[in-house]
Amino acid sequence: ASSLVSECTVPLANILKCGDNPILYDLFIENSDGSLVPVPVRILNLIKDQVRPNLNFDTSVWKNFMQDHADDVLVRRFLLCDSISGRAGGPEAFLDPDQAPVVFRWA
Repeated sequence: ASSLVSECTVPLANILKCGDNPILYDLFIENSDGSLVPVPVRILNLIKDQVRPNLNFDTSVWKNFMQDHADDVLVRRFLLCDSISGRAGGPEAFLDPDQAPVVFRWA
């Protein structure tokens, strides 16, 4: 068995620039007849009502698997890089390019 370890250094300015204009994506699968079927997306670190419903722990037994996944929240849209919604403050913070985010999201 072998393991591949890869490291890189990316300047923070480049990461923040990536998230300046977040793009929302919708994932689809194409059927054999050409129709598009939306694919549900499970975001693992999603927080709803101060809990993380998509973190499922005991999936070793089918019964536990079904119970653990019963509260999952599936979405249709996702983004790869966002530094806008993590800015603290009022509406002016979202429009100020010099305002640094408190939270940065990436996939």
